[in-house]
Amino acid sequence: MTLPTFIGIGVQRAGTTWLHTLLGSHPNVYMPTLRKEIRFFDRYYTQGLGWYEAFFCSPENANRYQAIGEISPQYYECEACPERIFTTLPYSKLIIMLRHPVNRAYSHYGFCVQRKNYRGSFEDFLVSRPKALEKGFYSRYLKQYLRYFDRTQILALVFEDAVTDVAKTKKTLADFLGV
Repeated sequence: MTLPTFIGIGVQRAGTTWLHTLLGSHPNVYMPTLRKEIRFFDRYYTQGLGWYEAFFCSPENANRYQAIGEISPQYYECEACPERIFTTLPYSKLIIMLRHPVNRAYSHYGFCVQRKNYRGSFEDFLVSRPKALEKGFYSRYLKQYLRYFDRTQILALVFEDAVTDVAKTKKTLADFLGV
């Protein structure tokens, strides 16, 4: 059975697509190609491990990679995910991309304007969707993961820093994942 050695747990609108592309470009890292956000631990958990495993390389090819992972930013705010991930993959490493909370909320607003036809102002958006800013209170959500995972198993990256110094980000990720 081939399962991930690391999981990107979030955050939405904080560069997880960029991170997926960056990790997928490394020759020793396997990232799923069928679907970027598998969402096994929050949406498809009842499908079982066989369903999840189908997104990763075959056991015969797994030894070609030093790290196998997936990124589903919805895991960040899902209450059931920390325990489910720990129960299934207790030794896995977790990566979280954070972003300045207001920048993250504004990106969420832009997404809704562009893809959901939202027509209000940013201020109206924050009033009508208070969770847009609340999602930026990162410690509330990360505490749940720290109940299960050792701090050394979690790498937090800040989007603004990660994209400013890509070489440093690559080294940090390589060191963390052992690639």
